[in-house]
Amino acid sequence: MTAKAFRDSGLERYDLKAKVDNSVANDMRNLTKEQFKSKQQPMLLELLADLFKLEVHRETRELPVCELVVAGNGANLQQATVGELPQMRFGKGLIAGQSEPIGLAQNGRPSLVRMLSLELQRPVLDKTGLKGIYDFSLEWTPDDRLGVEHGPSLFVAIQEQLGLKLLPSNEQTAPVQVLVVDHAERVTSNEKVNAVHLN
Repeated sequence: MTAKAFRDSGLERYDLKAKVDNSVANDMRNLTKEQFKSKQQPMLLELLADLFKLEVHRETRELPVCELVVAGNGANLQQATVGELPQMRFGKGLIAGQSEPIGLAQNGRPSLVRMLSLELQRPVLDKTGLKGIYDFSLEWTPDDRLGVEHGPSLFVAIQEQLGLKLLPSNEQTAPVQVLVVDHAERVTSNEKVNAVHLN
């Protein structure tokens, strides 16, 4: 099953805090973004494989896309001020930070479109025509909490809070590399979860 299917399968959820050896952390400080990513991903997969007996593979699939457009009343985005870039925040029901521009990642910051693609598990195409750098904060109620907590869905929130609109398309598709979970097991010891260490 896909990672999203695994997440939605009702299995237990875990909060993991991993600590990297000082020598490794010092070496990684001098890496470029691409080098850091190429070194970090195998470490995380090794960690998950050790904890959950996780087995995955990557494959390319044709998936339906969403188009991000400006809503009828216009975009509700604030032009970012020049200065130190704020840290991008991306969590369950939250995307906040800066995007330059909406559909393109630059200066080490992921774009809004990129983060929406990750959340929706399908490609999002930038059709806004917006340029420049924008500050934004987007909060919504994740699908698995709808009806439990009060708050808008992602599709409603992006229109109400940002003045943008997501239009699903079942006719247009795009090739996307997905991570498929082949096997995973429950952790049998809480001590093992709490004692996470990356070498």
